[in-house]
Order: sequence, then C-alpha cells, then structure tokens
Amino acid sequence: MPFYDYRCDCGNEHEEVHGMDERPVVRCDVCGLAMRKAINVPRINFNAFDAFEFLSKPRGSNARREFDREEAKRKSEARDAIHDLAATMEEE
Repeated sequence: MPFYDYRCDCGNEHEEVHGMDERPVVRCDVCGLAMRKAINVPRINFNAFDAFEFLSKPRGSNARREFDREEAKRKSEARDAIHDLAATMEEE
C-alpha cells in the first residue's frame, strides 16, 4: 500500500496509508480542516511490519519530531547505562 503525504493550510503535515484508488477525506489534527494531498513520489510498503511501525508512531510533523527526540533520548540513556555497566565490570 502506498504512503501519501497530506498538507493543511495551517502548515500541519500528515502521512496516510491507503489504496491508490481510494480518495479519503483527511482532516487536520490541529485545525480540523480537510487536508490536501501533497505532490510527492509515493512510498510503497511491502512489509506488514513497516505498516505496523508507521501506524504506531504519532502523526503530524510536530508529533513526529517530538517522538524522534524522545526516542533519541531513550537510546542515549540506554547507551550511557551500557557504558556505566561496562566500566563497573572493568573495575571488578
């Protein structure tokens, strides 16, 4: 199934997965107005896991950026914990 980008007049962006022959009315999460399909090269999903991962992430460009920041912070904290554990094991 292809991924489609939608843009609102308020500046919000949103990705949607639907069939090529479908014409859904996508509403903006911020202002509630109907969004327009952006002209982009469609991305095709061939893997069910990718679709699950896409659908589990927050939608809208601001929510996606916040999600990515939080994910980077969690990875950094995990990396620091591993380094601390390794340092503790070297001391022993």
